[in-house]
Amino acid sequence: MIASSSPGILNNDNYQIKILIEENARVYLTTQSYQRLFNMANSASQDINVCIGNNGTLFFVPHPCVPHEASSFSGANNIYLTEKHNLVWSEIITCGRKLSGEEFKFTRFRSVTNIYFNNKLVVKENILLEPLQRKVHALGYLEGYTHQSTLLFISDDVDMDKLSGECNELLSGVEDVIFGISTLPVNGLIFRMLGQKGEKLFDCNNRLAGLIRESISLANKIA
Repeated sequence: MIASSSPGILNNDNYQIKILIEENARVYLTTQSYQRLFNMANSASQDINVCIGNNGTLFFVPHPCVPHEASSFSGANNIYLTEKHNLVWSEIITCGRKLSGEEFKFTRFRSVTNIYFNNKLVVKENILLEPLQRKVHALGYLEGYTHQSTLLFISDDVDMDKLSGECNELLSGVEDVIFGISTLPVNGLIFRMLGQKGEKLFDCNNRLAGLIRESISLANKIA
């Protein structure tokens, strides 16, 4: 669990996080609470660099991010994979403090995730929200939903067609959430969800992670 003595990310903060998964290591990483982005006169940033050793496994399933009014944040995630690997990387973005009347009152939220395989870029995920400049509820954006989730799964062994069907069945039974599942250029899947509550999307991500763990275990037995 990533623990922090700070109540959240503050104005002018710059976080630098390095994660090294050693060969044959298996890590499930989460956070202690919702990540709050406080009111900012300027902006804040966070860079996460991840290296996964051969036959390493990383599950990163953090709590939702809550951008407060006037917050401005940029995040960059760079993940490096080697020959054998299992990676789950997820992110949930909320509209802000909805019950405090701060729905989509933040200035800017950007998060870029780059995934490299043998130092070659294979997946790029780019999320940019500027609700004061663009209508977030317009067609092609959130269309009335207030929370969004992205979960990436990449593995060199797992049968993605079979897993996609199982995950589709799981998510189809969740009320008030719409979702889509797409294949990646490498052996992997991306899950996108829209909803109205962060806790529900966080629960979905954990349930997806459970199915993925079972698929990895099955693939290892067959191998």
